[in-house]
Amino acid sequence: DPPELEVREVKDRSMNLRWIQRFDGNSIITSYDIEYKNKSDSWDHMYTTRNISPTNNQANIVELHPACVYSIRMFSYNKIGRSLPSKELTISTEEAPPDGPPMDVILQPMTSQSIRVTWRAPKKELQNGVIRGYQIGYRENGPGSNGQYSIVEMKATGDSEVYTLDNLKKFAQYGVVVQAFNRAGTGPSSTEINATTLEDVPSEPPQNVRAISVTSDEAVITWAEPPRMTLHGVLKGYRVVFWSLFPDGEWGEMQNITTTREQVELRGLDKFTNYSVQALAYTQAGDGVRSNVLYIQTREDLPGPPAGIKAVPSSPSSVVVSWLPPLKPNGVIRKYTIYCSSPGSGQPAPSEYEANPEMLFYRITHLSRGKQYHIWAAAVTTAGRGNISSKVTVEPAGKVPAKILSFGGTVTTPWMKEVRLPCSSVGEPAPTIKWTKDSEDSAIPVTADSQR
Repeated sequence: DPPELEVREVKDRSMNLRWIQRFDGNSIITSYDIEYKNKSDSWDHMYTTRNISPTNNQANIVELHPACVYSIRMFSYNKIGRSLPSKELTISTEEAPPDGPPMDVILQPMTSQSIRVTWRAPKKELQNGVIRGYQIGYRENGPGSNGQYSIVEMKATGDSEVYTLDNLKKFAQYGVVVQAFNRAGTGPSSTEINATTLEDVPSEPPQNVRAISVTSDEAVITWAEPPRMTLHGVLKGYRVVFWSLFPDGEWGEMQNITTTREQVELRGLDKFTNYSVQALAYTQAGDGVRSNVLYIQTREDLPGPPAGIKAVPSSPSSVVVSWLPPLKPNGVIRKYTIYCSSPGSGQPAPSEYEANPEMLFYRITHLSRGKQYHIWAAAVTTAGRGNISSKVTVEPAGKVPAKILSFGGTVTTPWMKEVRLPCSSVGEPAPTIKWTKDSEDSAIPVTADSQR
């Protein structure tokens, strides 16, 4: 009779068999053979353990493959021959941790803080069971890194997998490994491969932004590079943004200068003007954070000429001069100097008179009736006397005609707000001032206290 075969223990790569020989055919049993195969194969592709001693009633079958289904049968031999096969048993080995790593691991940086990882499952013959999921290990490979992997885990979804690592450091190199696991444990890691997150804009501004030199129309601005770890990319250069601040609170046009140095010269600035200055670093990804505003004021310089000048007779021996402030004072006007000369008088230099900066007219006395005088003016700042105005000619007269000393111009004011328009005049007798508003047909009077 064939042996009665039973399985006592099954592991991932081995099994323990036991048998009982009931009838030996009246001939001493000389040996046993055990045959086994993958259940899906035919017995033509079997494995055999031969010539097992007749004194044994159990055997260990080794070098099996984990998570496989085997068919097993047994024969006994005596001097007459071989028995019929035993009853065929079907056995499944236990799972074992995978023997192979995931394949075709690819890293693709997606943003400045994320990397997409794709891979395929380990080779089928190395999976040793059903792949339940994967562990992705990643670590920063850079100065200051502790070299330890951070681990994330995900369930298996198929033969091809994808996972996105996020919340990474910007523009940093990461090493990534992937391991598969089944019910029995975790398999070997894939070879570490590296990828660098994309560049981003700097998160800190240049440091220690300051002005080391300021003149009336130039300023030299310097700074230091932002902390290296805050650049988040390859530093391409710097931009300095600046704009003027006018006394009425309005901003001038915003301008910028790009440089690769840590210093820039701002040229062609308006004189005696407040400026706001900011610096930023930029990478391929764009402009970074601007520095705090640096406020500078250009120095005073010589003022421009008075914007206009008038001179009218006020008596037989005096004239009144009026003028407009310079369009570009280039500083604080400290005073005005009025010049008066008479052609052919033989005087080598003109007479000079000084007027307070708040005053925009001056009366020159002790002149000669019927004599022509040339008059001009200049403004003065701490930097010195500016350019002179145009020259006007005037002649003191016995009769003083009515003349307006004030200058015309455009006045802008908010809607429905009262505005006062000064109007100084000379004449004997004192003239009457009347305000009118132009219309298509005639001048319309405007009321009524000589100033509105």
